[in-house]
Amino acid sequence: MHSFILFILSTNHTEYSVSIYTGLVAMHRAGVLHGDLAARNVVMRPEHPPVIIDFSHSQVGHSCLGEALCNELIEARKLLALGDADLSGVEQYQTSSL
Repeated sequence: MHSFILFILSTNHTEYSVSIYTGLVAMHRAGVLHGDLAARNVVMRPEHPPVIIDFSHSQVGHSCLGEALCNELIEARKLLALGDADLSGVEQYQTSSL
């Protein structure tokens, strides 16, 4: 199992995963593909939201296909061990909102 998933599961903090995912979705809405979401590219600090860093693999001008079709967002949900129930209440990003 990937170390990032182990960290999230061991701390039992689904809110960290949701926060990371929400940040990634916001980047996609702004036309940025991160390109390298991994534990080494997320700064975690006590009592602060996680921060996604290292944009050396990113692409500006990304035309996101939405959460259901975008490979990076699909892989991020797997990496962060997020299911539909975890994302209930989180605004969904669909192609119609582009």
